[in-house]
Amino acid sequence: MESEASVATEPAVEIRPGVFRPDWSALASAAARQALGGRITARARLLDRWSHRLEVVEDIIWRTILRLYGERGSRRSSATSPS
Repeated sequence: MESEASVATEPAVEIRPGVFRPDWSALASAAARQALGGRITARARLLDRWSHRLEVVEDIIWRTILRLYGERGSRRSSATSPS
């Protein structure tokens, strides 16, 4: 199944098979699309930083951070982070 982001005219990069950033298909309104488009324009290098696929280790780290954030609802506090 191909993501809508891959066939849309909006700028997006496939960071791993089937995963696009930004995911334009997640935006439900024209206003949200305009806001994201404006943000990309305002931060012109934003998409450039994401214009490559993640290495396997980078992808694992990224998914782990997102999973933990989702489970805990916040980042680790500096009090619990190792020095």
